Amino acid sequence: MAMMYFSQSFQLFAYAVFIPAAAYYVSGYMAELDQVKGQAFITSAITVGGVFSNLVSGWILDNLGITVMLITGAVVCGVGVVIAFFSMSSASSRHRTT
Repeated sequence: MAMMYFSQSFQLFAYAVFIPAAAYYVSGYMAELDQVKGQAFITSAITVGGVFSNLVSGWILDNLGITVMLITGAVVCGVGVVIAFFSMSSASSRHRTT
C-alpha cells in the first residue's frame, strides 16, 4: 500500500503541469470565443481516455495477465510520447512561421 501512495504522489506534480499547459495550448491555438469549448474538449478527452483505458486494461488483466497488461501500457505510453513529440514540433514550426 505504501508503494501505491508513493506512486500516486507523482500525480500531484503531473497534474500541476498538465492542466495549465492544456489551458495555455488552447489559448494559443484557438479563437478567443472557442477557448472554453477547447478546454471542455480536453477535459472530455481525458475522461473518455480514462474510462476506455480502464476497460481495456481490465480486459487484458483478466484474460492475458499482468505482464501483458504492463507491456501494453508501456508501449501505449511510448507511442503517446512519440505522437506528442511530433505534434509539438510540427505545431511549433507552424507557429513560428506565422
